[in-house]
Amino acid sequence: MKANVFTLSKYFLALFASLALLSSCTDEDPDDDNNTSQLPAECVSIFTDLEGTASLTAGAITGGPGTSFTSGSIYEVNFTAAGKTTIHSDANDFIFEADDITNCEENANEVNVFYDNGTYDLIVQVEGQTIQLILSDANGQVSLTYTPGPDVSLITPHAGTHTVTTVNNGTHTRMTVIIGTDGSIDFDAGVAFAPGDYELISDRLDCCDAVYIDCTPYPSEPYPRLELNVVSGTLIGITYRPNYPNIGSVEVVF
Repeated sequence: MKANVFTLSKYFLALFASLALLSSCTDEDPDDDNNTSQLPAECVSIFTDLEGTASLTAGAITGGPGTSFTSGSIYEVNFTAAGKTTIHSDANDFIFEADDITNCEENANEVNVFYDNGTYDLIVQVEGQTIQLILSDANGQVSLTYTPGPDVSLITPHAGTHTVTTVNNGTHTRMTVIIGTDGSIDFDAGVAFAPGDYELISDRLDCCDAVYIDCTPYPSEPYPRLELNVVSGTLIGITYRPNYPNIGSVEVVF
């Protein structure tokens, strides 16, 4: 009888041990609740600046996710400091988490963030105050752009009448260039631009001693471009390209 009791005790001990082992295997990992998206360190400052909601205009559409958008229409895009980007479209939301980030690049002139969520790719490009998104898959893409009004503060410090001393490439009739206090540029007789003509003003002073002014119909090509050559805060010349990026320009030196 004692032998049977001992055998039965061993049976129950083995049973309890098996149940305990099974329980430990089926319990959730306590770390599971902490599996939140982690933003790469090199991206932290980028999304700190991006955080918020922006209204972007849909541009060229070639299929794929672009079929959820209408060219020329405005769509909201939400950026969080944690690296999540949500694009609202006509059909559905396109969501990219911090874990979908494959690379962040930041230099003096622009920032690029690359996402891949397994279904779609997204590139977020920031240049100055301009934000451009390219959402794509194997079937096509759509671009969305936010461009603030032109910042003429890069032009107005050079207001006044500038006498042309040298003309390189092409001809200049009046031999003066007049820059208004409102940022307008009267380059030559019959060649004048008002701030309302400016679509993009790019600060390239650090790398190229230049301010680029891209005019309507930018971004459609070709378009007129004015390039202010500024050295140590002084405007020393302007290059006018009437059909950029095609060849042909008039360069004047003051």
